[in-house]
Amino acid sequence: MITAIAEWLQNLIVTIGPIGLAIATCVESFFAPIPSEIILLTAGTVTESYPEVLLYALFASIGSYIGTLPFYFIGHKSRDFVFSFFSKYGVYFFITTDDIEMAESKFEKYGTPIIFFGRLIPIIRSLISIPAGITRMDLKRYSIYTLAGSLLWNLLLISCGFYSQGALEQILIILDDYEKLVLALGVVAVIVYIIIGFRRNKK
Repeated sequence: MITAIAEWLQNLIVTIGPIGLAIATCVESFFAPIPSEIILLTAGTVTESYPEVLLYALFASIGSYIGTLPFYFIGHKSRDFVFSFFSKYGVYFFITTDDIEMAESKFEKYGTPIIFFGRLIPIIRSLISIPAGITRMDLKRYSIYTLAGSLLWNLLLISCGFYSQGALEQILIILDDYEKLVLALGVVAVIVYIIIGFRRNKK
């Protein structure tokens, strides 16, 4: 699956260029199942010079930032609206209200700097804009932190793709195996959860 995603992204980026990468990172910012690592590593393989790496990282960061804005403005309405919205529509984004509570706890613990550092952490990067909106964090400050964190993450991974083009296939194989392992563990966890729930109800 990961290899197929990488091939599709590579074709998109080759066809449209940096704009294609911006579109991909925009969608990834609010749709957690899309792995940014694959998007950015793949982008690195189509670059031919380091100035081009910088250009792609810039476009990727702009796309990432734009993709965070819908959740920021949803949060800006009110906390009650957020939980009502994701109770109804969260399934389409693979986001639960428990995920939002987790993001809130991180925001409360680390404060606004988590907007920057959260861009470097999988899952958190898709969620942290929600508590930023709920607390009505200043949009200018939010934008600076988000763009800076996104640029650091994007530049790092695109550079890795650029310098390890010959090894990308091996990296994708490893990630593919990792994905299968995570899916298998997820299935086992669901089965165990169902069995425990059934036994409790029976008692």
